[in-house]
Amino acid sequence: MKTADSLIPYILMSLHPLMHASLLTTGLILLGTNYETFYQIDGTVPDTKDYKEAYDFISGKKYTLMNLAITAHAVCLLSHWLYQILNHYEIKVMANVFLMLKMMFYFVAILRIQSSIDFTKGSSKTDNSQVMAWLTFEVLTFYLNIVSMMAFILI
Repeated sequence: MKTADSLIPYILMSLHPLMHASLLTTGLILLGTNYETFYQIDGTVPDTKDYKEAYDFISGKKYTLMNLAITAHAVCLLSHWLYQILNHYEIKVMANVFLMLKMMFYFVAILRIQSSIDFTKGSSKTDNSQVMAWLTFEVLTFYLNIVSMMAFILI
């Protein structure tokens, strides 16, 4: 793409494919080497209205969110490669569709993860788990990318 192309912010927002590849690989290594301890959460919370989000996380949402993070990186890599291939063969419209798909899918996945791990009641039980640390790292990586984009635009 040319540096003056209007899709540059979308490319930057959806992270570089190297970042997706490293997060995908690292996540798969974590799951493959110590699956049981990765999802282990010491203690529990009551199944009441006040602790609903933490209870859902402990009782199974942690698996769904981790699978979402892994799938998001895989879809983003695939979409980026399809964008590169189609762009190379001058099929610009379809290439840009895959670029937008990459950006939108990653954005929605991160928002879904963030909204699911953002709870205060019961966080004392979940915050010491590896899965919560990884999901928080995923969200932090996204926002650090946004900050780096702002610095890039400023410079």
